[in-house]
Amino acid sequence: MKTPRNQVLGIALVFTLVFSNVYAQESKQQESFKTETRAENKGWKRFQVEFFGGWASMDPADLNLRAAYDETYMVNLRDYHTSYYPNLQQGDPMGEFKTVRSSLPFGIRVRYRLSRMISFSLGLKYISKNQASEMSAEFQAIRSRPYNFQYDFTDYSISAKAVIPTVGINLSFGKSETIDFGCFLLGGPMFAECGYVIKTDQIYSRYGNVYRMYETDYEASGNSTGISLETGLRINAKIMGGLKAFCEGGYAYQKAKNLNGPGNFIHYFYRDQNTKEVSDNLYWEGYWGVKETEEYPPLPSNEWEKGDERVREFTLDLSGVFIRVGISFSFSL
Repeated sequence: MKTPRNQVLGIALVFTLVFSNVYAQESKQQESFKTETRAENKGWKRFQVEFFGGWASMDPADLNLRAAYDETYMVNLRDYHTSYYPNLQQGDPMGEFKTVRSSLPFGIRVRYRLSRMISFSLGLKYISKNQASEMSAEFQAIRSRPYNFQYDFTDYSISAKAVIPTVGINLSFGKSETIDFGCFLLGGPMFAECGYVIKTDQIYSRYGNVYRMYETDYEASGNSTGISLETGLRINAKIMGGLKAFCEGGYAYQKAKNLNGPGNFIHYFYRDQNTKEVSDNLYWEGYWGVKETEEYPPLPSNEWEKGDERVREFTLDLSGVFIRVGISFSFSL
């Protein structure tokens, strides 16, 4: 018959044997894990610097309404001269009011790799587009007193730009040292600006002699902070050592509202061809909105007068698909 002392010793012995076996198996698993981790980590470094550039589509519809407004203005100007001078010989506007449709963004990123598959990044991206246009019209009427009116846009541009700092997570797939694939999600604030510059010359002449001249300068701008989120796919190709080339494609959501900024309008007239004077000089500052107009399309503006009706809030939308290429260099600290 076993004594309590022997029973305790027996249980202790069984526990010791079981524990020793579990400990031995756990030690083997940990050693195997460390060996696999060292093998996995061999050949890559934790830090990576990337430089990139590319093409991105965008359609800031509210901002582009400015071009539609001025195009309608030129059509109405032609119709006015046609009705006032039935024998008008020329009057169709020449040129095109262009809109912002794309940009060539570029930037830099620093990535920290937690493992071969997962890495985090900090980056900075810059977007800028200044879309210039050329437009003019010449109206000629042949009658007892020949008439010529030249209307030129000497400077016409619509612009948008943004600086976007980002943080992101990146996932890499495949263990090939030559080519691998991945996906990413980036986000951050968007510090955005937009505006337009419009300058015109208006020249009236008869028999080749100028008898009246005007100039106008009109500028408006605004800025605000919005949000940026982008996601896409990526392919990397090793060049040599830690140097790689990569290509990314995806979609970026980039919008800003509540833009605020200054505006200025100056009207000049010429007493003669060599003497220019200012007849109007207006300055204002305000929030951007889409303004209702009677005979023209809605107008994006930050100039508000009594009675102006706001159709809707102004949104600077720089969202769109993108494709970019770049180079990266891996290193360790």
